[in-house]
Amino acid sequence: MKNRRLIDSFLVAIRGIAQSFGAEYHVRVALVIMLAVVIYGAFLRLNFGEWVAVGTLGALVVGFELMNSALERLADVVHPEWSEGIGLAKDLAAASVLLVIVGAGATGFAIFTAAFSRQYGVSLLYAAVANMVLAVIGISTILVMDSRRLLR
Repeated sequence: MKNRRLIDSFLVAIRGIAQSFGAEYHVRVALVIMLAVVIYGAFLRLNFGEWVAVGTLGALVVGFELMNSALERLADVVHPEWSEGIGLAKDLAAASVLLVIVGAGATGFAIFTAAFSRQYGVSLLYAAVANMVLAVIGISTILVMDSRRLLR
């Protein structure tokens, strides 16, 4: 149905997000991380520009993850048996997600380091170390949740 009303297009997109949350593990992980980032951002009282950057990067990460999942599902339906070409396409899609995550993580680290420094009146070095410790704790928590299948 190409000639949908605008509201129908939004409803289809919302349904896709809801379905992906139930069916796609990595989308759930990305949304859990986004929730933690929002809570931390509120704690550090990010300014408007910082929120814009964090929100945009979060949307990009989830959006790329959704596109990767869509490509993988489509490839599996169109070509269910193993294929070198399909495997390469899946690897490239996964690589695009990784690049967005690395970029978002680096940018987020800079934003949160500056905000931590501003909020607590400490040096950028101290803020960077504190944020690195928090990142390691967060990643470790996600890995523990994953190993216990709490996110699945």
